[in-house]
Amino acid sequence: MAVKNCRVSSLREQPNLESFDGILILLPAQTTPNSDSRNDLKAILGDDLVEAAMSLLKKTGKKAKPSDRITWDLDAEKRLSILWISKDAKAFQILTDCRKAAGDLLANKAKKLAVFCSGFEQDASILENAFAALYSHSYHFKKYGSKVETEEDLATVDLISNSNTPIPEGAGSSWLALNTEQSFVRDLVTRAGNDLTPKVYCDEVMSWAKSENISAEKFSYDQLKDMGAGAFIAVAQGSTHKQSAIIKLTHDSGKPGPKICYVGKGVTFDTGGNNLKPATSMFGMEGDMAGSAVALASFRLAVKENWSGHHSCYLAISDNLIGDLAYKPNDVITALNQKTIEIVHTDAEGRMLLADTLCLASREKPDLILDYASLTGACIRALGDGYSGVFCNRSEWNDSLIQAGMTSGERVWPFPLDEDYGESLKSDVADIKQCRLTGGADHIEAAYFLRQFLEGDCLWVHVDLAASHRPGGLAHVASDVTGFGVRFTQEFVSGFIMNSQS
Repeated sequence: MAVKNCRVSSLREQPNLESFDGILILLPAQTTPNSDSRNDLKAILGDDLVEAAMSLLKKTGKKAKPSDRITWDLDAEKRLSILWISKDAKAFQILTDCRKAAGDLLANKAKKLAVFCSGFEQDASILENAFAALYSHSYHFKKYGSKVETEEDLATVDLISNSNTPIPEGAGSSWLALNTEQSFVRDLVTRAGNDLTPKVYCDEVMSWAKSENISAEKFSYDQLKDMGAGAFIAVAQGSTHKQSAIIKLTHDSGKPGPKICYVGKGVTFDTGGNNLKPATSMFGMEGDMAGSAVALASFRLAVKENWSGHHSCYLAISDNLIGDLAYKPNDVITALNQKTIEIVHTDAEGRMLLADTLCLASREKPDLILDYASLTGACIRALGDGYSGVFCNRSEWNDSLIQAGMTSGERVWPFPLDEDYGESLKSDVADIKQCRLTGGADHIEAAYFLRQFLEGDCLWVHVDLAASHRPGGLAHVASDVTGFGVRFTQEFVSGFIMNSQS
């Protein structure tokens, strides 16, 4: 199923529930349902259904405390759910609770949904979280399979507020755009490596850019080699097809604002190269292009919503294979900025691809570069898979990064980038080592490595996507592929744009 439209309105009189086959009601949690709660419910359901709800609540032994929910069928074709949310809950918890409620509601394949929100000071964020959960739960990846499945649409989700605070104009279409792009990430990351090859990926991006009248430039393998992008070429040369490329997309909103660049690692399959991965680590490496998917989706959202300023996107698209020409440990290569790199481990290919791509991007002198990569296992070991790591060359922005994660529900945590982390990357034969073989804090050292290839003095944020894949899903997303990053980016970039204009 897919959501085609999102309508936002205010509750002015008791609604006609007959037009919906799935109804979700969101109320503030309390120890016992008080008169305000009953009045809110009566405004939506009427006296008879309120009494039925209170009776069911009593039977289940629940007390309308945070995260409590009840669901029942009003008839064979109509299902009703009530979810109580703590007024102090963070977005991550609200998204998680709404995902569970969405699962209850959609279990009977409801297609016409309504969400009623009542009793909160700010309904907009609550309604958006509920919509995100419904949208995510209705998503299914259906590209492969022997049977052709008919796409069923949740044509419209009505989001109805009972608050006196008006919902921003155009909120429904913006929420739909945001959640569409997160699902776009999930689609890309789920695609098989023999389907989404470097050539196919590049062709599809260029085709989309042409269809949207977006300025696009493709730096081919041969062009990059001639340019001296040795770090990128070292990885790409392992493939006999030589179809790897860097794609640059640009969009100017026509509105004053900062120059913002999104950069992503797009390894369509990662064998580890000559340092071949074991089977347990290689399985799932078709998703090693998650960073590029987030960068592309964020750029697409900036285009759709016409965010202020100038936006560009650089996608480092390649695979990491074995072969006669594949790069090897102890090779010394020269990057685009003329720095030499001693190769230590060929499975640290992401930082190689990003090194030259970041150099290219930074030469445009943007105000902000955000790069995304499923880069290190060390970041997962440090944080688990419920957060992603962030690294910033200006520590005064760390609080803003944390806040953007909390507000969006895609939580991040900053790590240090002090100079002494570079001690382990000193080389006897080159300017810098690619990594070390054992020990250390590889997620931090990888970020330190990447910083050496930035030119100029722009704000730089590196996102190590520890939460891009999580068994059982994350927050509002029920699938293992989470699409993590677009919500966080939307929140952080909107704050950055506002800050730059103040």
